[in-house]
Amino acid sequence: MVLSPSAARQKWLRDWHRYFSLLFAPMLLVFALSGGIMVFRLNEARPGEPQPPALIQRLGSLHKNARLALPRPRGDAAKQRSAAAPRAAAGRESRRDGVAVTALKAFFVLGSLGLFVTTVLGAWVGVAHARNRRLAWSLLAAGAIIPAALLAAAAR
Repeated sequence: MVLSPSAARQKWLRDWHRYFSLLFAPMLLVFALSGGIMVFRLNEARPGEPQPPALIQRLGSLHKNARLALPRPRGDAAKQRSAAAPRAAAGRESRRDGVAVTALKAFFVLGSLGLFVTTVLGAWVGVAHARNRRLAWSLLAAGAIIPAALLAAAAR
């Protein structure tokens, strides 16, 4: 069956949309998760509060700095005090957030959750309806392996 130029272009666009979506889906999942965590600054240590779990800190570092490193404690007490001042101010700022700001942050977290869920569903549909499932699974795997390899190389 011969496709019209318009139908052929639409098929080509759908195929490339599927391929790029599958390649970048793992990265979108990480950024949706880490962004949702960072909205309420759950990845940051605040004076007088328990340290966030290492995984949460690493996700925040990945999102902000493209690294998985945990923040390094400073040896000098004066440096600790000077570094704690902005964090303490940020903690006070987040506690003073009004209802509108808190509602907006909650909406952003819902958006993050929505992005996560729709990315999972999109990847599932992309693989389920792919003409070449091996290519679809390979793109998903490459989308996870390439950033992991680059992170490992950057850590050296």
